[in-house]
Amino acid sequence: MPFPPADIGELKRTIVKRQLSLPRRVRVVLRTALEEPYLVAFGTAGSLAQACCVGETTVLRTSKCLGFASYTQFRGLFRTHLQA
Repeated sequence: MPFPPADIGELKRTIVKRQLSLPRRVRVVLRTALEEPYLVAFGTAGSLAQACCVGETTVLRTSKCLGFASYTQFRGLFRTHLQA
């Protein structure tokens, strides 16, 4: 399993590298997360899923495929980004 990105810049680079190999719904979640980071930072996996019109499982799978141990860890990256 890959190490999770340390910051938003690294997350963006990871997404660019893996763009072609990511499923469409995962790309939708990532695009929404980057365009509206507060949805991730202050929401739940369920609320992000609803905003993306995908299932909560897709959001959880998105965080796992990027190397995060949990959605909470994924959310922490966005909280740190917004606090900076």
